Amino acid sequence: MSILICAAGIAHADQQIISLKQGFNFVSFTVAPDATPAGLKQQNAAIGEIYLYSAAAGSFLSTLDGTLASINAGKGYIIYANSVASITVSGTAVTAAGTMNLKAGFNLIGISKTLSSVKFSELILNNSSVKGLYKWNTASGSFIQVVKSAAGVYQLDGVDPLISSGQSYFLNMDSDSSFNCDNGYLSFNSATASDEEAIRNIYTQHVNGIKTKNISSIMALYSDNYLNLNGDGLQNKAARQAMMSGLNFASAEGTAWDIVSMKISASSARVAVHCKTVLDGTIMEDATYTDDGTCYIVKENGKWLIAGNQKQWNISGFTAHFPNNYFVELYVDDPEHKITSVTVNGPGVINSSLVYGFYSWMPARWAPNPMPTFGASKPSTPAAYDLSIVSNGITYTEKLDLGSDFIDEIPAPTSPADQAVVSSKPTFTWSPVSFSGAVYHVEIVDQSYKNIWNGEGDRTSTSSTYTENLPPGTYMWCVATKMSGSDNVSFTNYRTFKVQ
Repeated sequence: MSILICAAGIAHADQQIISLKQGFNFVSFTVAPDATPAGLKQQNAAIGEIYLYSAAAGSFLSTLDGTLASINAGKGYIIYANSVASITVSGTAVTAAGTMNLKAGFNLIGISKTLSSVKFSELILNNSSVKGLYKWNTASGSFIQVVKSAAGVYQLDGVDPLISSGQSYFLNMDSDSSFNCDNGYLSFNSATASDEEAIRNIYTQHVNGIKTKNISSIMALYSDNYLNLNGDGLQNKAARQAMMSGLNFASAEGTAWDIVSMKISASSARVAVHCKTVLDGTIMEDATYTDDGTCYIVKENGKWLIAGNQKQWNISGFTAHFPNNYFVELYVDDPEHKITSVTVNGPGVINSSLVYGFYSWMPARWAPNPMPTFGASKPSTPAAYDLSIVSNGITYTEKLDLGSDFIDEIPAPTSPADQAVVSSKPTFTWSPVSFSGAVYHVEIVDQSYKNIWNGEGDRTSTSSTYTENLPPGTYMWCVATKMSGSDNVSFTNYRTFKVQ
């Protein structure tokens, strides 16, 4: 077991002040300390013990048993404090902590450099080998946990902390890896420094191209084979260029794209980027992206270029639960209709053919009819599916594993009552579920189950108001409950209401 830790203190020139709470404190040093562990204890009566976890030995080293003889920047330590205290550590300021090796399983690593802001969920989504992140909460004496399963990323405590210097984290890896934060962002399995610099320059040049309205310089950053499938459809390089050329603005001052984390191999990379785009003084975007087309990079003929996710279709799904009915929904998005046929095998379906455009509100999707269903008892085995996709005469095999994470609990609607007559702007209320991290939204459909409204987005509130004006008629509504960070959902039964 190892552990991921950020510097717990305020760095000064050759000096670091660390605030200790009574009990265990996870710290890292932003200076290379002059003192030995025993010397630091002797200088500070509040320190009861100092520990270092050795992944190689699989045990903790300490001053108590004489196994901890030195302390260094770039490593994670646990200081047990007998009382609240503020200690000053003298040493040499750290310019580079270097690359740190990670083992499969839990890792405790000290980070001695200031980092760009990134949330737990963003780091997990951007790095496939990261299974979970854990932050120690001194007040509760427990960890805040954000973890990944086959079905998505879960905020088990309803909180998505930011990774920053001065904090402590457990990092759970599914394989051996390496880790570096010397450049101000989190980089896993990094290639050479020149590779990292070249990838950073892509975003610098992209921003410069936007500010100067130099579309040709922007498109020089894209691979000729650029291909990206997202919610807006399939986009190639020509479509990307047309989109960029269509922007009409006089000034883009304030635009800044910053890399938050980066994962590099010899020939490809994936980054998380915080993009703030300001056109004529209006903020057009201010968000962190982990799966946008510009987050996928490849090395072609020695040059790093934006490649997109290279998907012509996209497979997705989630587990669902209506009262007395567990089921899954699975889809194949095919915006350019490149697929000839799709069949699926797995729990609830055997060699079932998917139908293109079966649902009128999802015309570019393949979907089963009906969806795999399990009745009142959820399946005892994971909802894992094998799909056979035929496109241009070639058969492709894809897998979709939705795991076993069904949401069992369903909230109870409170108002309006079934068959109630309401105003054209009705308010819907319901009782909350008991599990932590639950978010809700209301769904309104017509008598043919055609979607009218999906609420105000997933929120923790247990009420929602339709702010437009519903035309007179009869409608149905239900409450959808999710665990924050996951698409898995439970639904209440539909209630009918009338607008006169």
